[in-house]
Amino acid sequence: YSYLKYNLPNGKLGIMAEWKKGSIKTGYGIIFRVQDSSHFYYFLIVAGGYYSFGYFDGSKVNRIIKWKQSKVLRIQSKNYLEIDFNKSTFTGYINKQRVFQTKSNRYINGGFGFLVSQNIHAVFDDLMIWKY
Repeated sequence: YSYLKYNLPNGKLGIMAEWKKGSIKTGYGIIFRVQDSSHFYYFLIVAGGYYSFGYFDGSKVNRIIKWKQSKVLRIQSKNYLEIDFNKSTFTGYINKQRVFQTKSNRYINGGFGFLVSQNIHAVFDDLMIWKY
C-alpha cells in the first residue's frame, strides 16, 4: 500500500485500476480516511469479479460489505473505481455504476492512497479527487 497524509474528511476519489497479473482472488483498490498504516477504510476489487468495502482497525479487517460479485466488474482488466464519502455515508461505484451505499462512523478524516495485496500486480492511473 501507499498513501498520502492529507486531510480529506468528505469527498470523492476516482481511479482507473488495472489488474496485470497474479492471483484473481486477492484485492487491490482505494484506501481512504487513512489514520496510519493500520487504520483506514478500503474499497477493493479482485480480478475474479468481486468487490468489498470495510476498514482495518489495526488488528483485523472489518468487512462492512463482504466480498460480493458484480456484473459491472471487468474480469482481469481495467476497472474505474470511485468512492464517495460524505460524513458517515459511503457510496461505491465500479465503471460508473453504483454498487453499494452504506454507513459507518469509524474514521471521520484522514489521507488516501492505494492498496495491492500480495501475489498480484496492479496499476493505477487517472486519479481524480473531489473535496466537499
